[in-house]
Amino acid sequence: MARHSRRCEQNIQVRRSNRRLGAKSGSGAMWAIWKSRNGLVFKDKVLASPTVIIHKTPAFLAHWKKLLGEKKQMQVETVLAEIDGGCASAT
Repeated sequence: MARHSRRCEQNIQVRRSNRRLGAKSGSGAMWAIWKSRNGLVFKDKVLASPTVIIHKTPAFLAHWKKLLGEKKQMQVETVLAEIDGGCASAT
C-alpha cells in the first residue's frame, strides 16, 4: 500500500511540474506570435513560414532564462531540452 501511495505522489508531482513547464513554453510561444504580429502590423514584415514562430520560441525562453532565479532557470532548461528533443525526433 505504501509503495502504491508513493508512486501516486510521484505521478502527481510530475504532472504538476509538466503543467508549469507547459505554461513556460506557452508563454514563449505567445510572445513569439505577438512579436511576429507586431512585425506584420508596424513594419509590413511577413513571415516566410509559420515555423519561424516555432524556432523563435526557444530563443525567447533562453533569453528570459537569464532573468530568472536559479530554480526557475533549471525549469526553463528542462523545457528547452524537451523542445530540442522534440525537434530532433521530428526530423
